[in-house]
Amino acid sequence: MNTPTGNSDGFQNTKKAKFLINTTASSTNAICVYYSQNSNKLYPKNDTNTTWPGGYTPGSPNTIENNYGKLDCGATSVSGSGTTVTINWSITPKTTMSGKTYNTYLYAKDDAYASTGWKKRGTWGVL
Repeated sequence: MNTPTGNSDGFQNTKKAKFLINTTASSTNAICVYYSQNSNKLYPKNDTNTTWPGGYTPGSPNTIENNYGKLDCGATSVSGSGTTVTINWSITPKTTMSGKTYNTYLYAKDDAYASTGWKKRGTWGVL
């Protein structure tokens, strides 16, 4: 999944970009991951929506997960150009998500704390 986010001050000023897969814009019981531009780290939300375990760089040989999906940090890439950060997430859903169609949402926040809020961007059917 690709997450492009625009920041009029330049991609370097994007504080974080989040990607969510769920039936609603809630990160509870879902696949929710975020990239921190300032630390160059990837994080998944835990199952109960209370913490962000992990903290590994894109391209590192780490996999971080919750009960709903796995994020392969080694196959996740981040690039930036002009006002756009592009994140190619490598996510594998777990069987707990099988047999449903989910919405995909994006969220971005810049270093000045301006945010997009959750924006529905499409759907994803999990077999």
